[in-house]
Amino acid sequence: MASAFVVRRIGLVFREIHFRAEHLKIGDQRIHVGDAVRITIEIADRGFRITLGEGVLPLGVRIGLREHVVLRVLDHIGRVGHADAAIVTEPTELQICVAHKGFVWLQVETTGVAAHGSRPELGVDAIAKMGHLLVGLEKLDHDLRANPTHKLLKSGSLHASLIRGGQELSSYPERCLVDVERRTIPGETPELVQAQIQAILDRLAATDPTFKASVKTTFARESFGIAEDEPIFQLVNRTASGILGQAPNVISVPFWMDTAILSAA
Repeated sequence: MASAFVVRRIGLVFREIHFRAEHLKIGDQRIHVGDAVRITIEIADRGFRITLGEGVLPLGVRIGLREHVVLRVLDHIGRVGHADAAIVTEPTELQICVAHKGFVWLQVETTGVAAHGSRPELGVDAIAKMGHLLVGLEKLDHDLRANPTHKLLKSGSLHASLIRGGQELSSYPERCLVDVERRTIPGETPELVQAQIQAILDRLAATDPTFKASVKTTFARESFGIAEDEPIFQLVNRTASGILGQAPNVISVPFWMDTAILSAA
């Protein structure tokens, strides 16, 4: 059975297609290609077409496409119609995956005052100031994971990925940069994530007049989730149950996939 990520906006009248991909033991791109080719051939043999309004979207095979190619495909779909549903062929070990996490990348900069190491009365250590923020980030990560709100994905998380600062050993560093990755669950937007870190900066600035810092979002990808009462889920679950002889497990994965891009198309 092909693995299934499913998206919203169901408008098609679905026909049940029974298929089984056998002898797939490893989780690399060859499995995706094998699944997609097999399903495409079977659909073609049965004479089905997928239509978008007045146009016809040719059946295609997603062979490990990089994200920028996926975006170009979605842009084409947007010009000729809309996508009613999609199944992304990522390995799920015969389980139905209905949710995955997103992520937000942010950069925080603390600003100090450069001065010679012999003149502490003039310098403000930007790296030391960043240390206070790192403590706050660790607490935020702990609070998030201690209070899970999603049935499958549990909670978001964050970590400090990269840090750099200073200009030489004998002077106070005038700036320090830290790059942060925040993993998100459905309902957590890039705006919310940045606001959470800004709140930490505001608290630190309120207690230390020499604390100066800023945060910006540099990149983001949305999380994804679909309800189990959606028609596409019901179809996949019913078909898989008939093939397997029992209902497949419903799961989520903690990483990001391009399902979220397809869902927004």
